[in-house]
Amino acid sequence: MATILALVCTECPRQELTFEGRRLWVASGPRGLPQGACTSPALSNLVCLRLDRRLQGLSARLGLVYSRYADDLTFSGPAELRQRVGAVLKSVTGILQAEGLQVHPGKTRVQPRSTAQLVTGLVVNDRPGVRRDEVRRIRAILHRAAREGLQAQNREGHPNFRAWLCGRIGWIGQSRPELGQQFLQQLNALQ
Repeated sequence: MATILALVCTECPRQELTFEGRRLWVASGPRGLPQGACTSPALSNLVCLRLDRRLQGLSARLGLVYSRYADDLTFSGPAELRQRVGAVLKSVTGILQAEGLQVHPGKTRVQPRSTAQLVTGLVVNDRPGVRRDEVRRIRAILHRAAREGLQAQNREGHPNFRAWLCGRIGWIGQSRPELGQQFLQQLNALQ
């Protein structure tokens, strides 16, 4: 059963070959988890079950709130936490290492309440929401697209710009449904 599950949930890089007039795909490397697959959250939760329990226990002892989304770990707490951040980070690093994982130093940060606290691209100070600059960016794209055309706004060269924009609007709509609906109506009004 484990082998079947592993085969269903992973993929390997492939090369296209032609043999006797037939097109074949041949594995060219080791199997791995595809990024963004629908199975990824469930597998991540399964792999991190013990880690989550240990970090939840640490957080409870220190008076913190712990949450995890995939590989993004977040610890929240009172302002006094800033004075203990070194000790907290040392404890978390020790648990991660014991579980065979490591902290990514470039992604580790302390975010005081006075700044935009970002977690997985969302501002989470009071309630989850998209950054204001992202909302302004999408609003500006839609405004200019109404005058100059949608494709003229594809400055980053997205292969399917309308689909990309629709995805960004959907993301905004997750935290601000009315604004997402408004942006979607504007997009649908474009040729």
